Amino acid sequence: MPALLLFLGVIALAGWLAERAWLHPGQAASEPPAPPLAQTDMPVNARTARHATQATDNRSEFVVLMNRGSDLLAEGKAAEAAQAMTEATRLNPKDEDAHYNLGLALTRLGRDEEAMQQYGEALRLLPDYAEAHNNLGNLLMRRDRNQEAIQHFEQAITIMPDYASAHNNLGTALQKVGRANDALAHFREAVRLNPGYWQAHFNVGTSCLQKGLLSEAQSEFETVLRLQPDCKPAKSALAAVKARQSSPVRPAGRSSGQPEN
Repeated sequence: MPALLLFLGVIALAGWLAERAWLHPGQAASEPPAPPLAQTDMPVNARTARHATQATDNRSEFVVLMNRGSDLLAEGKAAEAAQAMTEATRLNPKDEDAHYNLGLALTRLGRDEEAMQQYGEALRLLPDYAEAHNNLGNLLMRRDRNQEAIQHFEQAITIMPDYASAHNNLGTALQKVGRANDALAHFREAVRLNPGYWQAHFNVGTSCLQKGLLSEAQSEFETVLRLQPDCKPAKSALAAVKARQSSPVRPAGRSSGQPEN
């Protein structure tokens, strides 16, 4: 009975935390979100942007603003970053990276509708912008527009098959719509692509725990704790796994919904 209560308590904790905000790059490891864990991407810096920007008469000022905005985002100064990126999009409205970075800054300010518009504009300018698909998918998933989110995550993976974050996020969305087997496959692919991706390891562990794959779940939660020793949800989930492993097998015919006397 105590083992069952501990397991149910962990699942309840995970369900409560699953309604909270998803992970942003740079979020403190001591405050990890519980399953499902989704992840957005870092800002693009004008000095190293993968996507070519169109030449403008204000190119030098534009580059300064892009670099300043990226640096401010890295420092956690989202409001100032949004100001810089807004000016960058004014100087060069045809630069997809400027719209992408503005979307990221607006997301961190909680201005999700505006962020979605910026990611949408980035995709209009560059339909194969995998990172924009990924981040827009996250915002759609936050609104329970999961089928639309799935389409964007799948598009991101089509563009970049080795995109670990998109595989993890697709798994999160699939889990939300009840496609648990497909979700687990994408979580596993995420950790195959990036063995140090602790959020994806956590999601694999949670999926395995729900399926009763206790040995694999234990291994995944132990991996999370090697990578993030202060991850409290992983500690609780690992305790639930061990409690289930040590609990006696239920007699045949006993309903799983009935408590023991």
